[in-house]
Amino acid sequence: MTLILGNFIESLPCEKNSATINLTFNYKLAGQQYLNSHLCFGFTAIQMLKAICFPTGYKPIKFDEIKNSVDYITSELLENSIKYGDFPSLSIGIKIYVTRHIIIIVSTNFITKIKEESFQKYIQKVITSDTSELYLKQLEENIDNDLKSGLGLLSIINDYKAKVGWKFEPLDRESKVLSSVMVQLPIV
Repeated sequence: MTLILGNFIESLPCEKNSATINLTFNYKLAGQQYLNSHLCFGFTAIQMLKAICFPTGYKPIKFDEIKNSVDYITSELLENSIKYGDFPSLSIGIKIYVTRHIIIIVSTNFITKIKEESFQKYIQKVITSDTSELYLKQLEENIDNDLKSGLGLLSIINDYKAKVGWKFEPLDRESKVLSSVMVQLPIV
């Protein structure tokens, strides 16, 4: 049974002036592909945004801020997919939808059912807590523990004012789950 948590949109916006980037990474090459590709996500999405939404020569005041936000969020989602994904499952997918009013970034990868359970506990904590307080608490915990950050998702929510949603789809006859994380970044 598919489980949806948070602000996950099943039907993505379809506008006349929108575009999509769809990237797939092979886990075996993920580390190298990450190094070679993650920096181009924000640039590519923002070039699409610029072409779709703004007349030639027009550059909104916050254009560089939007570019940096998209780059950070896509990099964070890709890094989490590499860190927490189920090896040697085949791929990580990143889709970026760009419209005049919102950028939606969706990351998909396979995880084990055990990882799904711990991830869902964490998500419930995020959904039911004040994320600012949770962020500060995590910062304090990281002072004593250099091995685990846990700040990426909280930073996306707090620093970028993004909405985040999750979808878990169990695979038949396997102990794997297709995990999707959706980040909705408003263009203001």
